Amino acid sequence: MSVEQISPTVTPDITVMGDVILDRYWHATVSRTNPEAPGVVCNVASATSSLGGCGAVAAICHGLGLAVSVGCAVAPDREGDEVVEMLCQVADGGGVILATMPQTTMKQRVIANGQLMHTRFDFEEIAEVDRLTSRHLQLLPIGKVILVADYGKGFCTDAVLRRIFRIGKRAGVPVIVDPARGRSPLAYRGATALKLNASEARQITGQDPAQSAEWLSTFLECAVIVTDGSEGMFFSHAGEHWHQQAVPSRVVDVTGAGDTVLAAVGLGFVRSLGWKKTMSLAAELAAQQVGIHGVAPVKEMTNENRV
Repeated sequence: MSVEQISPTVTPDITVMGDVILDRYWHATVSRTNPEAPGVVCNVASATSSLGGCGAVAAICHGLGLAVSVGCAVAPDREGDEVVEMLCQVADGGGVILATMPQTTMKQRVIANGQLMHTRFDFEEIAEVDRLTSRHLQLLPIGKVILVADYGKGFCTDAVLRRIFRIGKRAGVPVIVDPARGRSPLAYRGATALKLNASEARQITGQDPAQSAEWLSTFLECAVIVTDGSEGMFFSHAGEHWHQQAVPSRVVDVTGAGDTVLAAVGLGFVRSLGWKKTMSLAAELAAQQVGIHGVAPVKEMTNENRV
């Protein structure tokens, strides 16, 4: 079967589409150096898995109390089955999963003695979703905003992006895109907003984050958010430009920080918060995310528990 649907149990608040990734972690202890080569010996005690890519965005949105619908593609393999099982736990607004990829993308990381090791092992075979199968995305229940996480793994083809923009226009909802590194910004013309990091923005424009946000916003005629780690975020849209300061935090693992910002922007649109309140919320949630290993649920801070 090339397409699997998740039946909705509620009306979705938000729709997430893009490349889904299986994030797997080995939890290990280190007690000695490696006698065979420079390095250490990791004694693996346990393994855990979580959703990455657009799956992480969906899980974060679900953790924030939003009803989520999901559109993505996996392979008919063991990892794909694991991804589908986890997506069923977060996609209460329904889902369309295209089982057409040659291999489900998996990222294997090692946490040793509580520290994330520098080496990561990727398992992937990139192939584009075919145009015919992608038509099934029209069956996906659409929320009040569409979030697109393009990780360059083959889901977000030009044809699929055009289809997503048409779906958004037909439904009358904004489409917010986290673009793939190295891809032409022209592929995302039609988006309501673009969220990318400073390195990606600099690669496109050759300019600093603030200038990049302004240039891309003018070029694509949409809102642009450029994230820059501890330097915060830079926003530009329709002649309005401003800087959102980062919330101080102890950085443990930056995995999922961008996904969290994308989810926060979606939450802001669902609640009609406006850009300034949305960016403040995004900074708050991103600070929580980088303080924990992997991608984990984050929550809004109330006036009583802010620090």
